[in-house]
Amino acid sequence: MKNSLLAMLALAMMFTIGCGGNVAQAPIAPGTRPQAVAVGDFNGDGKPDLAVANAGSNSVGILLGNGDGTFTLNSSPATGASPSSVAVGDFNGDGKLDLAVTNAASNTVSILLGNGDGTFTLNSTLATGTAPVMVAVGDFNGDGIPDLAVTNSGSNSVSIFLGKGDGTFTLKSTFSSVESGPGVIVVGDFDGDGKLDLAVAENVLIPAPLVHGYVVVFKGNGDGTFTHSGTVGSAANVAYSSIAVGDFNGDGIPDLAVTDHANGTVSIFTGNGNGVFTLKSTLTTGMWPSSVVVGDFNGDGILDLAVANYESGGEVQIFTGNGDGTFTPLNSSPAIGAGLTAIAVGNFNGDGKLDLAVTNFASGTVSILLGNGDGTFTLNSSPATGVSP
Repeated sequence: MKNSLLAMLALAMMFTIGCGGNVAQAPIAPGTRPQAVAVGDFNGDGKPDLAVANAGSNSVGILLGNGDGTFTLNSSPATGASPSSVAVGDFNGDGKLDLAVTNAASNTVSILLGNGDGTFTLNSTLATGTAPVMVAVGDFNGDGIPDLAVTNSGSNSVSIFLGKGDGTFTLKSTFSSVESGPGVIVVGDFDGDGKLDLAVAENVLIPAPLVHGYVVVFKGNGDGTFTHSGTVGSAANVAYSSIAVGDFNGDGIPDLAVTDHANGTVSIFTGNGNGVFTLKSTLTTGMWPSSVVVGDFNGDGILDLAVANYESGGEVQIFTGNGDGTFTPLNSSPAIGAGLTAIAVGNFNGDGKLDLAVTNFASGTVSILLGNGDGTFTLNSSPATGVSP
């Protein structure tokens, strides 16, 4: 029970957004508990597609983009039990995008190699720690081959797998979390040394149901190993559920946006360039913000935020960036689905404006929100993410 709660606390569960009018909800199909979504061109037609981790059916739903903001379910390759996150990369160097999927109940990561037509073949299964929550992709040893970082909420650790370039991976290191319950993980060069670092959200029961949240930074050594270098956020009665990386104040240094679903906020931490972060501002969201993503949604050249709220009726909020690390609430969508868990960004209809895809946990669908270019969005479609269990 404890491990299950910790995983939920840390998952990036974790889009008509601010449409300025009433928009009809597209039909909702039976669901398979989609928990994560990633964007990539999986069939080589130049149109963004979606990969959705379906915890209820132990599969990844591959939705091929039609280029007009609609998607067609193409395949549902099997994974391990309870897939909780999905990451995209070319793991065997053939120019076709592949997938890495964490399986929370199997304690594994499934490596699915893309065939270039929207279908995938299971290539290998990596053993992780207990209850892996999230996988992130980066070149951690500087050899030009994608590697993997996996948070293990049950065993309080992070596993680093180095890619061999043929779609297989070797476990390089497993280091303990600073506190416990590591969940969401993001990659960036936070100290400007040219080596990728990690930021990990950790949530500690103190005791249940009270939670102490931390965002911990691990400095990359350039060989696939990492060293704890500091804690960004540390506070009682918070539960960090999602992290996004972006330069929010225009100084060329990565900053962090971190959702706290216990209090309904997003904290903005600006980077100092040495791996240290300073709290700049805190934004109020709806109930249980589960996922935050970054993009320039109004075309002013300044990064904005989109936040999915799992509760509050299932809404997404847009916060426009002011260019100094502060944000202004633009608007919120009406309810678009049951239990919003994750967001992905892409230009799904080819008009040059950023769009959003949001997974609806209870209904087993993805809401496709087309950007209007001014920070508002219009609901376009809600395709099912896979075959119902």
